[in-house]
Order: sequence, then C-alpha cells, then structure tokens
Amino acid sequence: MKNLIRIPLIMAISVLCCRSGRAQEFYRGEMFVTGQQFSLADGRLNIDLSVDFEGLRMPSDESLIVTPVLISGENEQALPAVLINGTEKQKVYQRQQEFTGNGRPSPIPAVVIRNDARMARSFRYRVAVPYQEWMKDALLLIRSQECACHGRQGSIYEDKIADRLNLPKVRTSVWDTDTDRKYLTWVNFIEPAPDKDTLHAVTGSIPYFGKEQRDKRERPLGELSITKQNFEIYHRMRNALQDIRREAGTKLVKVKITGYGAPVGNLQKNEVDALVRSLKLKDYRYQIEQLQYMQEDVMEERRLKVLEAYNAVTEQLATIKAKAETAALYNAQMKISENNFIQGAIDIIALSLERARRTGAVTNYEQSRVALHNSIVLLEMLTNVKVITDK
Repeated sequence: MKNLIRIPLIMAISVLCCRSGRAQEFYRGEMFVTGQQFSLADGRLNIDLSVDFEGLRMPSDESLIVTPVLISGENEQALPAVLINGTEKQKVYQRQQEFTGNGRPSPIPAVVIRNDARMARSFRYRVAVPYQEWMKDALLLIRSQECACHGRQGSIYEDKIADRLNLPKVRTSVWDTDTDRKYLTWVNFIEPAPDKDTLHAVTGSIPYFGKEQRDKRERPLGELSITKQNFEIYHRMRNALQDIRREAGTKLVKVKITGYGAPVGNLQKNEVDALVRSLKLKDYRYQIEQLQYMQEDVMEERRLKVLEAYNAVTEQLATIKAKAETAALYNAQMKISENNFIQGAIDIIALSLERARRTGAVTNYEQSRVALHNSIVLLEMLTNVKVITDK
C-alpha cells in the first residue's frame, strides 16, 4: 500500500499539463522519482511526483528531510518538505510532537519506513503553489538533508529532477476576464452559519518533570510517590473537565488518556511504563468512583433515617398534646373524687378506680414525652442541627 501525502489543491476549470515518464534518481541513487506531472490551473502551479524509496538504506533511528525546490536564475522557492523517519525515529518523533506540539500536527508530513517486504516503500507528493512567470523556465531539484544524529553533522544532497517545467502558455477565456471585471464587484461572499452540533477535541498534557506547572505551588509529578501521582493527575484532570462542563451548551462525550514514556532509553521498558501509567490512573479512577458510590449509598441511607426520625417527631408532637390534656383531666377528676370520698358520696372502691385511671393517663403522657425527647435527640444527631435549645 502506498503512503499518500496530500496537500490541498485548488480545483481548476481549465488545466494544462506536461508529463515526464523517465525515472530520476536522487539522494545517493537510493531514491527515485518514478513519475512527475506539472499543470497550471487558476493561477496555481500543481506539482505531482511519485517517489520510490525501496532502495533507501537508512538506519532505523535516523531520518531524512526531502524538499523539492524550484530554481530559475536568482529566483528560488522551496516547496513543503517531507520527513522520512526510520521505525525507531518515528516513535521518538511522535512522542516529541505530543510533548511540544500541544496536540497540533507537525507542518512537515511524515512517512514512516517499515522494513516489511510486503509493503511498497513509496509515496505520492502533491502540492499547489501560486504561479509566477519565472516558474515557466524553472528547474526542479530535490534537496535531501540527513539528520544530525549520534553527534555527527548530517550531509545535504541536491539532485536535479527536471531541467525545465516547459509549461505551455495559459489560455484565459473571455468568461474569466469578464467575470472578474463585471460581476465579481457585485457579489457578497457570505460565510455559512456554523453547525448547531460541533464536535471539539480538547487536548492537554501533564509533564512528568520540568517547571511547566501553572501553579508554582504544584510539585512536578516525578517528585511525588505513585499514590500521590495518581491523586494529583486525577484531580488536575477532574478540574479541567469541570471547566469544560461549565461552558454553556457543552456536553462531555469521551475522555481518552494516553501514557507516555521517555524518548530515550530502553524502548520496550518505556512502552510498558507508559501503558502501566495509564492503567494505574484508570484503576485509581475506578477506586475513586467506587468510594463515591459507597458515599452515595451511605448518604442515601442517612437521608432515610433522617426522614424516619422527622416523621416520628411530627407524629409524637401530634399525640403528646392529647395525652397531656387527658392527664390534666384525670388529675382534676381525681381531686373531685377525693372530695366526694371525704364527704361520703363514694366508697373506697370507686376512689381506687379513679386513681388507677389517673395513673394510667399520667404514665402514657410521660412515656410519650420521653419518646418525643429521644426522637428529637436522634434527629439532632443525624442532621447536626440543634432542635432543643437550652434556656
């Protein structure tokens, strides 16, 4: 499968092309331009190159920057470069992009060399640049710059790919000139309204070492223990997510956590360490969520107990008044019965019955008063709110 590098092109109404079918070698004869095509469209020069690097002999931990260049006399224009990384160099490159690029892709397209005989080691290069008159007679060369790896200075090679572009004269239709002069001044360009639902990716990184903390009081993660690291990362991530959720109309859809290792040292160990970091944070997040669920269960149980205690207080308040009135009534009746007994109106048996009724009413009232007091104390303990105030 071929690696395809796409650089945006402008759609053309009329296109003029020229082709060259002979392969041109460059960079020590290890790479070839197997196809080249040049065209003019709407004032832009389109360049289309097919590059084969099957014969490229480069160590896995090195890289090569390939830059097509247009030259005519004193005029020179370098086109967008292509970075070819070895397998190990590509891993270091990706880590550096994550650490220094804030999630933004590099302006240099990257082609990774894989030592796999089943895959074609080639790519297609397409670019469109504003056309200038001097480009018609320009030659195209490729500048290959080796990386300054392992303490040595990388060499630069320049190889000519095309002597002249030999582009034919551009034909301009009457419609093009008339449109520009008569109608374009009448046109108002209106930008389309943004979609109602837009998906945005917010990226961020937490450095393991260094002095990139927003708050000077924050210590680098590398100075903390594993437990404190998980705690610190979790709460930084939670605070960042809370800031995103506070934005009006924003809904959090997905959270992706990626762990990274050092760009130097044993690659296999660094990959394992990076995976372990993300898994430990995931496990820590799971434990926090379990504690939150347990806390919610405890709070729910507590709410039920508060509700039961409150209902008991309201019920006992409703009954204690009636029992107090009953006890007061029997106290008054007891005084009348004692007076009647002295006057001989009732006997001792009737007096004893009246005294038993009064005792029962007073006992019921005292029991209700104690139950009410206990319920109020329980409600105070559950709510931590003082209900009975000392005078």
